[in-house]
Amino acid sequence: MCSAIGHNVIKLKRIRIGNIELGNLREGEWRPLNDREIEYLKSL
Repeated sequence: MCSAIGHNVIKLKRIRIGNIELGNLREGEWRPLNDREIEYLKSL
């Protein structure tokens, strides 16, 4: 999308997916999704 308008992306950090936020996770860390988050993703 950015390339289409001539902007180069140097760094990109995802901070959320829908209403699920990254929170305090550092690069390379992960956490299991809770039941509410799983149901949210299934509903999409």
